[in-house]
Amino acid sequence: MSPTTPSNPQPDANPTPRHLMAKEAKGVMKEAKQVMRRKVLLGNAMSMTEWNNEIAEEAFLEAAARIAPALTASQIPDRDESCKKLSIITTTVHGVFKKEAWRVLLNHYSLTLEAGDTRSLTNHREAVIAPLLVDHGYLFMNSTIMSPVNHPAVVDTIYHSIWSTLLHEVLDFNKLNDLDDLFSIRGAAVHNTLLEFQEGMYKPVQFSPTSSSGREYKAIQAHNTIVCNTPALYSASHLIKQDMIA
Repeated sequence: MSPTTPSNPQPDANPTPRHLMAKEAKGVMKEAKQVMRRKVLLGNAMSMTEWNNEIAEEAFLEAAARIAPALTASQIPDRDESCKKLSIITTTVHGVFKKEAWRVLLNHYSLTLEAGDTRSLTNHREAVIAPLLVDHGYLFMNSTIMSPVNHPAVVDTIYHSIWSTLLHEVLDFNKLNDLDDLFSIRGAAVHNTLLEFQEGMYKPVQFSPTSSSGREYKAIQAHNTIVCNTPALYSASHLIKQDMIA
């Protein structure tokens, strides 16, 4: 993947005055953060670290071309440091979905019991969670029927993750087909959280596609592709997205 470059860059021989560069640099960074959040949400949430860094640079250059087209990339101060900060956004987005997954799952599956009843809580969690992890059962209201991802716990996690934060600001809800990857990243976060409840151990939502979270993310992406290519499933998926943003 090759980073894009700002359109119509101006020669360095006539640089923008330094005070203007600093002012525009702030605008570039603000826009770049939004661009990076959008890229993560819509298809790059489980990229390798090197690829994530490239995506961050793409976001930076895209924002620079939009906000400060009169500047070359080299004229914008602290470019490398800015890209490093942008790359961290992927982890931040993971954290938003993971936090919401904890809240939704605790409530939806009654995974908390009265204090002091640790054995009952452990048995309850095992009885509830183990079946959900078989054949991606936690994704569907009825795992025996082919359908789009439609479990309320899953949809609620997406809804609250984007609407209780500013993430909704970077999404275009007129393009519902672009939102499929929200189900993928949410699925990875929910799956990751279910494993935590089952095993009693913290599990970070990792970048690596080879992690359990990454494999789940790819599996849901593959399922979404089948849904998009099946008219009846596509229509059902479209309705779920409409209800989610209403």
